Amino acid sequence: MSDVPVELIVAAFQDEGGAEAALQELKAAKKEGLIKIDNAAILKKDANGKIHIKEAKDMGSHWLSTISG
Repeated sequence: MSDVPVELIVAAFQDEGGAEAALQELKAAKKEGLIKIDNAAILKKDANGKIHIKEAKDMGSHWLSTISG
């Protein structure tokens, strides 16, 4: 385990498009070296209350979650 602080960011959006846009902005900031992302995911609750997870698997093993729905 690292001694470096880790932050978990959770954000809520009205729709999946907003969550996707935020994730793209975070990826752009990562590419510019402004932030480090260990992992990211979009969680969406459907009309039946079931949670669906769309994970950005290429970012590592920790979680930075973006939530919509």
